[in-house]
Amino acid sequence: MVIVSLAVGLLHFVTGPGYSGPFPALANSGLIDILLPFSMFLVLGLGDFPILRSRVGRGCAVFGVGVLAETL
Repeated sequence: MVIVSLAVGLLHFVTGPGYSGPFPALANSGLIDILLPFSMFLVLGLGDFPILRSRVGRGCAVFGVGVLAETL
């Protein structure tokens, strides 16, 4: 699961604004914006924090990080 999340993160650096590989329309139109929150949700479930063991807690953490990133 962590390997998949790292691959998604690395994909973000490979598919920059000038990406012209396979499926450029899909990769440039927001594929990473969908994949990164899902992979973050999965990685947060691996921790030992009780609040992150619940789906609601993980969802709030992912939403909070997304809001913070977009605000900054």
